[in-house]
Amino acid sequence: MKFDFSAREIPNQRTAIATHKRLKAANESLVVIGRFYLALIEQGLWPTQKALASELGVSRAQMSRMLAAARLPEEVLRAFGDRQAFSFADIATLQFLVKENGEQVIKQRARAVPQNTRPEDVLGILTTGKRPAPRGIRIRLGRDRKHLRVESTNIERVIPRIEELEQFLNVLLAVDLAAAGR
Repeated sequence: MKFDFSAREIPNQRTAIATHKRLKAANESLVVIGRFYLALIEQGLWPTQKALASELGVSRAQMSRMLAAARLPEEVLRAFGDRQAFSFADIATLQFLVKENGEQVIKQRARAVPQNTRPEDVLGILTTGKRPAPRGIRIRLGRDRKHLRVESTNIERVIPRIEELEQFLNVLLAVDLAAAGR
């Protein structure tokens, strides 16, 4: 859904506060709310970002993160399609990718993402510039960076073999440790 946050639609602080309440009640995405904040700042309805955050009852840290979401390249946002329910961690990751690789590289990679690509695969393409190879099983690092997540479209075939999978990973680790001379 497209929103019009122009001065014509939000001419004053009172209207801005009411619009903010509606956006929060509708549980709009970080990107949408960030674009709203950005429009208010650009229109000069509040003298500073700090004053805006205070008036709307938002922490300055949240305000900064949402503004960062609003400033992500449009190509990157489009690569995720309609699934733009980003967390603050997702936004930070995308910002990092833009900073590390350059905005033009990330935009180019984002334009190469096929429609209906899974969000985790979009992130992989943005990170490496390559489409993931089709696999029957995927192993990913958990958000806490202490756990692995195993995914499969045929998980019922994987479950009986969990013990073998564990043994295989332990052998790999043992070989790696031996190669490192430990």
